[in-house]
Amino acid sequence: MDLSKLLQLVPGIGAAVGTVVNYRLTRRLGETAKNAYRMRWLGKIVHDRG
Repeated sequence: MDLSKLLQLVPGIGAAVGTVVNYRLTRRLGETAKNAYRMRWLGKIVHDRG
C-alpha cells in the first residue's frame, strides 16, 4: 500500500494528508491534460501542412 494512502487511514491527520495528495494529483492531471492537448494541436498543424 502507498504511504500516502496508509496515512489517510489515520484519524486526525488523514484529512490533511488526503487534501495534499488530492491537490498534487489534480495538479499532475492538469499538466498531463494540457500536454495532451498541445500534442494533439501540434499534430494537427503538422498534419495539415504535410
